[in-house]
Amino acid sequence: DKKFKNGTTLRGEHNQENIVMAVEVARILNINEEKIEKVVIGFKGLEHRLEFFGTYRGIDFYNDSISTIPQATVAAIKAFDNSVGSLILGGHFRGEEITWTVLTDELKKTAVDNIFFLPDTGRMMYDDFVRSGFKEFMGNGSSVIQWENKQIRCFFCGSLDEVVRLVFKYTRIGSVCLLSPASSSYNMFKNFEERGAYFKEKVKNHIAGDSDD
Repeated sequence: DKKFKNGTTLRGEHNQENIVMAVEVARILNINEEKIEKVVIGFKGLEHRLEFFGTYRGIDFYNDSISTIPQATVAAIKAFDNSVGSLILGGHFRGEEITWTVLTDELKKTAVDNIFFLPDTGRMMYDDFVRSGFKEFMGNGSSVIQWENKQIRCFFCGSLDEVVRLVFKYTRIGSVCLLSPASSSYNMFKNFEERGAYFKEKVKNHIAGDSDD
């Protein structure tokens, strides 16, 4: 239903389709159309799920910490129509064989300026990108991978603290910084909620002048 899709602030085609299904269920239950519209327009989404939490120094920050598999991260990237300036990937390695092909394929099609890789799976993803045909060379203070005419600067970071400092240095104004790790959080945090909350706190503290920079 187009009016409900247009009326929501939620990003992503997957969220749009979920709204349409929820509206149809509400109609089957004979819920008043005005009430349905009011709820849809007023619903701002859930924490850690493509959660917009502020614009800082001209950069829109989104916390999608719940995305612990590549398919979820691909859906998040698609929600922004080539406006992702910085993407944060990586986390706990589950000890199983994982393919990053779906994520690699998406990055070949989508313009992303920077990727910040976290241990342990960040390096695995990077290696997969290179194996898939991305050209690799050194840039000014970073690695750079290239597919056709698309170049992505790549940074290997030991913590979210380091990521946040670099994000503010390299992310272009007017673009999006997206935490959507395609990995679980257990090597650094107790769960994805703690990871997302920590990310938001560090971004806000950096702006408030609490960072080391």
